[in-house]
Amino acid sequence: MRAQRCSSVIPANCNLAFLHSDTFTAMIPVFLITGALGSGKTTFLRNILSRPLLDGESAVIVNDFGDLMFDGLLLGDQGTDIVELPGGCICCSAADEFRGVVRRVLERRPARLFVEASGIAETAPFRDDLHLIGLTAQATICLVDCANFDAIRTALPSVDEQISAADVFLLSKTDLADAGAIAALESHVRSRRPGAFIARLKQGYLPAAALQILFATHGDFVPVETANPRLFDHGVFSCIVSVPEAVDAQAVAYFLDNLPPEVVRCKGVLRVRGEHPAFVADDNAASCAFYVNAVCGRWEAAVLDAAERPAAHSGELLLIYTRDIYPELESHAKLLPRATPRRGQLQREHRAASDDDI
Repeated sequence: MRAQRCSSVIPANCNLAFLHSDTFTAMIPVFLITGALGSGKTTFLRNILSRPLLDGESAVIVNDFGDLMFDGLLLGDQGTDIVELPGGCICCSAADEFRGVVRRVLERRPARLFVEASGIAETAPFRDDLHLIGLTAQATICLVDCANFDAIRTALPSVDEQISAADVFLLSKTDLADAGAIAALESHVRSRRPGAFIARLKQGYLPAAALQILFATHGDFVPVETANPRLFDHGVFSCIVSVPEAVDAQAVAYFLDNLPPEVVRCKGVLRVRGEHPAFVADDNAASCAFYVNAVCGRWEAAVLDAAERPAAHSGELLLIYTRDIYPELESHAKLLPRATPRRGQLQREHRAASDDDI
């Protein structure tokens, strides 16, 4: 069964009275999945949903602050209720939409709910929101990128907050980092969160024994008396590059190899033709759709299954960067034939949240 993608709008006649029942809400385990941009949240979640480990149907809320949604696509055909929440960050600008989506999902009475936050989200505000509607996170899972931790932490202040707010840590990309760096990062996390559950992933995979411990974890979160501040601006910028036709693999590789250092994340779907070691298709088609993922200068590409490929032949990339270099990215986009860049939603640097924002 194809994963359902549902609107975040709640019908006016929706009966949500049952949500006021403490008995009902206590029955639904909620797992928050946090972590920096490109840390492997979707890969980990996809791995869980594809393995016959959990009874009953899971529901997933996937949040991204950009106009484009790729993570729901990557979760694929898992027979899971997937609700995408684009266009804002659930810790601030999309907070109201997030509360509404949670209520709507719970009306379907899933066995459990996974919430995948955007990579720039701060954890405490949206965990407060869950508590306001009668839910407590059974576990707050933070993925920590072993291959790019220092660079991402320097670029995104939210990384430290994500670590402070979690009770489960999964060290990702351990196959891309040396043993000493992994051990040092694990020690750092343990010093920040003594007693937390820490495990190591390899290509998103967590052994069944560790998963059993993870799903037995009960959070002890107690909301603060006053609401956590909603920053609204996370100190990053974004742009979207639309590509209307298949692109030569060598051109795509050159584009990704030469991204400006301010670009901390680039992800999207492109139709690619031609030969390159990173673009290996499983059929003889003239071109094939690939999911492209770049984090702090390191990139990879994965061919999409036939069922996952967009119907249109065009492609789009979302770029996230830490300084307003849009004119430079306009020039860089010319490396992809007929590519058209446009500014994304996040274009302002830090500003203090006003009382109306909170």
